[in-house]
Amino acid sequence: MTKATENISTFSRRQMAGLLSAAVVGIAPAQANPDADLIRLCGYILDTECLMAEVHGRRKTIEDERRTDPELTVLFDKRSQIEDALYDIPAPTTLEGARALARLALAGWPTVCEEGEPYALDFDEWVSLSVFGFLDGLKLGA
Repeated sequence: MTKATENISTFSRRQMAGLLSAAVVGIAPAQANPDADLIRLCGYILDTECLMAEVHGRRKTIEDERRTDPELTVLFDKRSQIEDALYDIPAPTTLEGARALARLALAGWPTVCEEGEPYALDFDEWVSLSVFGFLDGLKLGA
């Protein structure tokens, strides 16, 4: 067992095994939705971000940082692989695909207020946030 493996918590190891295996193996054939791969990979990035946040939450001291550095290296590498796979997928063609990208955009929005909500610094960002927020809140099939 490597040091990196020893340092990964049980929760993270279990989650990482399922969510990151697709990025290593490659993209599975598309399902009924033409944006199935896009939707799945967006979900993998969001899951990876949650795992990264969990690791960052355990970094209270310099020793914690040293101990968790291998975990973060693995997660950053896996995220990079997922991003590379996303670059190879065409733009969304369905509302579900657009919503998956909107959720990803909102989750990674660089400017947030104290409550953690994204906010716009200028008009162009406001337009983007408005569209992302609309798509993210849209109820399909209702």
